[in-house]
Order: sequence, then C-alpha cells, then structure tokens
Amino acid sequence: MIKFWNDHVLGNKPGCLYVSGSPGTGKTAMLAEIVRSHEDVVSALDSHKVKEVVINCMSIREPKGIYTKLVTELKTARQAVQSDVVKQAEQLLNGKKNVLNVVILDEIDHLITRDQDVLYKIFEWASSPASRLVLIGIANALDLTDRLLPRLRTKNCEPQLLDFNPYKVPEISAIIKDRLHSLDADSAAPKEGASLPLMQPNAVELCARKVAASMGDLRTALDVCRRAIELAEADWKRKNQQQKPVLGEQKNDAAPQQSKNVDIVKVAIPHIMKVLQSVFGSPAVQKLKQLNLQQKVVMGVLMVMMRNAKKEQITLGKVK
Repeated sequence: MIKFWNDHVLGNKPGCLYVSGSPGTGKTAMLAEIVRSHEDVVSALDSHKVKEVVINCMSIREPKGIYTKLVTELKTARQAVQSDVVKQAEQLLNGKKNVLNVVILDEIDHLITRDQDVLYKIFEWASSPASRLVLIGIANALDLTDRLLPRLRTKNCEPQLLDFNPYKVPEISAIIKDRLHSLDADSAAPKEGASLPLMQPNAVELCARKVAASMGDLRTALDVCRRAIELAEADWKRKNQQQKPVLGEQKNDAAPQQSKNVDIVKVAIPHIMKVLQSVFGSPAVQKLKQLNLQQKVVMGVLMVMMRNAKKEQITLGKVK
C-alpha cells in the first residue's frame, strides 16, 4: 500500500488499487494511517498538488449517486451541480494538470449495478494515461474484480490488487497484549516477563483463539476484551459493596489493610467465556448465521410450514 502511494500519489501518476479483505482486518485503518503519515510530504510537493476525497459508499442511496457526491466534493463554492453530473465529475477529475485527485471509496462494492456501468466508468477514468485520478477502492469481497468486472482486463483497466488476510491467533494475541501494556504509564516499552495489566494471559489466549477460529476480526476481539473488562469491573464493585461495614459499625483500625495490587481483579477465562457466549451464541446459532441466502429462505419456509402444518408431515414435495 505504501509502494502504491509512493508510485502514484507522490509520483504524480494515475492508477487504481483495489483493497479487499474480511471485516476487521485493518484495510481502512491502514490506509488512513498512510494518508496521515504522508501529510507533510504531500503538502511539500513542488511538482503537483494533491486533493484527497474520501467517500463511504454506504452513505449513498443508489450507485449512480456517486457522481453527484464526487462533484459536490470536488467543485468550488461558486460552481453549481449540472444536470449531466457524469460529465461534470469527469471534467473536475481531469480538469487541472497540476492537480492529482486521490479518491478513496470505502465499501466500493455498494456501487454494484446490474450492468456494472458505474464501476466500469470509475475504473476507466483512473486507467487512462491522461487521467488525473488515483482511485483506491476498499471492500470485503475478495473476488470483486474477477466476478463482476471481467471487461476491465480486456480494456487494460484492471486495478492493482491487495488482499488483507484474517488475523491469526499469535497476531490477535500480540495486538491485545500491546494495547494492554500501553495502559501502563510507568514504562514506555513492556519488559520481558512483565505482568499483563487488567487481563490474565490465558484469557487473552482464549479470546484470540475463539475470534481467529470464527472470522479473524480484530475489532471483535478488542470488543470482547472491552466487555470482559467491564464485566470484571462490575464483579469487583459488587464484591466491594458486600464487604462494606454495616452503618453504625466501627471500623477495626487494627485490621491489616489490603494492598491495592491484591485487590485488583483481572479478567479471567470465565469472564471471556461469558462474553463470547453472548457475542457468538450457541454452535447451532453460529451455523444458522453461516447459511447463504437461499438456505435461509428454505429454513424460513420450513418454519412457516411447521407452524401451519399442526400434525401433518412435511414432505419435500410440499416444500417445493
């Protein structure tokens, strides 16, 4: 991704990149970090100016609305949206030779139409030698260009492809531990063998294994840890309330005071298991969620027939 940014954005050369991968694998976050880290370099360019436009395609009601969105983002305050927004968008993208337009389309698969006219046109704009457009599309579908855009290859408009693989157990575990160690203000870098704040190591390992086996979504893993920490905190508060002295009872000053380190409750395996059960549900529920649309329709039909059948047997012929 950095190589593409250097070659095209900093190198003043049009092009297109399609970034794919499962949800929670860091596609959008990685690109946002590259854009942020190169801000000073981009602003100091003498050969050309760079104008960045970031659009989440889920915010657009229909695929052809992307043209109006592009015009709105690229036009000046004095310009008005014309009736032919497609032509106006192309003119704005290629209008100034000293300006390179970088358009980042997140969830680009929401621009899919029956004839794929919208996606063909956008990719063609970025593939023209005289273009002033660098297009970066991000989506979850791994085979979008092969499945929906077969003509791109024949027209020499095929984008560069970059796939983000799901996170594996060691990667998820390492990221969670790094986030937890960052909470320790006493040390900038964790020492080898240092105790893990807030969570037990085996709890982190269990969370990483369960999430990696399910989808490899890092956001889910971090959300499970957050909810488990909240659950452990609630348990700690409940135990402390139970240990409070009764009103009117004198405090025994001679009683030894508990150390703060002893009083800290860390997230353990039961906390993780409780959160995982609420997140993923039972194995049967997980299998139902993995069914495709046709299989879900059949299951729905069977449920309706079972409710109306009473004592009659349901046969394959009746389902058809």
